[in-house]
Amino acid sequence: SIDNSVKTIFELAQNMKPDGLLLINSNDKNIRNNYKKFVSKQEIYSYQIKEKAEFNEDAPGFIYQKIFFPFLGQFNLDKIDGVVYLAKKLGLTNQEIDNGLKKIKTPPHRLQPILNREKNILVIDDSYNGNPDGVEEAIKTLSFFKKRRKIFITPGLVEIGVKSGEIHRRIGKRLNDVVDLVILVKNSATPEIEEGLTKAGFNKKNVVWFDSMMEAQNNLENILRSGDVILFQNDWPDNYV
Repeated sequence: SIDNSVKTIFELAQNMKPDGLLLINSNDKNIRNNYKKFVSKQEIYSYQIKEKAEFNEDAPGFIYQKIFFPFLGQFNLDKIDGVVYLAKKLGLTNQEIDNGLKKIKTPPHRLQPILNREKNILVIDDSYNGNPDGVEEAIKTLSFFKKRRKIFITPGLVEIGVKSGEIHRRIGKRLNDVVDLVILVKNSATPEIEEGLTKAGFNKKNVVWFDSMMEAQNNLENILRSGDVILFQNDWPDNYV
């Protein structure tokens, strides 16, 4: 259960020394609403974005605290705030912190940007993303691109229980707000995405179906054009990249 998961997460915190430091993600409601039950004496720092971040569409990445970060998940900037605070507590100078932050790289297959400069096509490899919250972040990431045609390709999500239909219809609704073209792989989940798209008013002509991800990848050269950004969600884009 969620309660047991929260309790397990805070087991380490409960065994901290009185002068310890606990960094918590203040954007997570389960942590935000429960940490006081487990921690009382230690210093607590809630990390989150403290100032506006600027998205650089051409690079791509975020400029935050005057440093360029070559990753696409804006949620990662929350962690940067925590890292900077901890580094200062450990006595690192601002220059040392800046030098370290500039070495940060995007983890493979986690909103990983791969730019084909010759064709001017940006591939976003989010193939390890298989949960609803991650899909929401992926769609949010695409929304930052204003100069590129936005394409989303997915076989849907698996093993998400009885709410699968509801979740996939919600994904379709969100895609309608952001993307220009949706590529779906035929299975039991993706018709629900199409239903969400249709109910939201998305043009059916901009939904492309394939029997498999391999077939979709083999046909991308007939779909993609210069200036596109395409996000692979929950599958491997390696054959195309």
